[in-house]
Amino acid sequence: MKTIVWERVNKFPQIIVNEEGDQGLIMNDNVMDMDMWLGHTNFPLTQGIMDDIGEVDGVEHVTDSSRYRFVLAIGKAFSSSHVKDYICKKLCCNVSSINSQFLKLKGRCSENPNSAGLLLPNGRTVFLDKNNSRLKNLLFEVKNISRGVLIEPK
Repeated sequence: MKTIVWERVNKFPQIIVNEEGDQGLIMNDNVMDMDMWLGHTNFPLTQGIMDDIGEVDGVEHVTDSSRYRFVLAIGKAFSSSHVKDYICKKLCCNVSSINSQFLKLKGRCSENPNSAGLLLPNGRTVFLDKNNSRLKNLLFEVKNISRGVLIEPK
């Protein structure tokens, strides 16, 4: 089941590429007054999918920042919840309780810097102490198999 998890960003995400060609994402403080979102997916973002997102009314800018993540800017004259819901419907995604689960797990991980969490496509969550290396390795393995979203404190 395709899933998009939305995360509001207050800084403008900027993609950087080093000399080796590796991509990274940094948060730039130079933000115009934009409604910015990161979309975390459990499916690869093809050019066709990015084109579909870019054609949605209200989308000012969209760019992929990794194979499973994209940056979205929504016009101020549009409802961000309507635009995001329409994107999910257009891409046949499940978004019902996944976003609330993501926010709960992210809050729980931010309270404990030695923790990590995994949000599975079916909405279930896994939370563990990163000091246990065996469990941490298992978490990464489950993430890769399930195409879940891994959440770790900064």
